[in-house]
Amino acid sequence: MRNQTKGLPGSHRLDALMIAIGQYDKAEEFYKLAYVMTGEDDWKQLAYLHSQLGHIRDEKDDPENDLEHYNEALEMNKHL
Repeated sequence: MRNQTKGLPGSHRLDALMIAIGQYDKAEEFYKLAYVMTGEDDWKQLAYLHSQLGHIRDEKDDPENDLEHYNEALEMNKHL
C-alpha cells in the first residue's frame, strides 16, 4: 500500500488508497470534490483528476465515461 501512495501529495494519498482497496465510489467522491476545489487554470491538476476519474470509471467497467475523462485529461495536457 505504501508504494501505491508514495510520492503523492497528502490530498491524493487517501484517494489512491481507496482505489487500491477497491473503494471506487469513495475515491470518485474524493476526486470530484478535489475537481470542484481546483482552479480552472490549474491544467496539470485538472488533467490528473480527469485521468484518475477515467481510471476509476474504467475499473467500474464504464467505457463511455472512462473515455470521456481520459479525453478531458488529454485536452488539459495541451495547455501545459
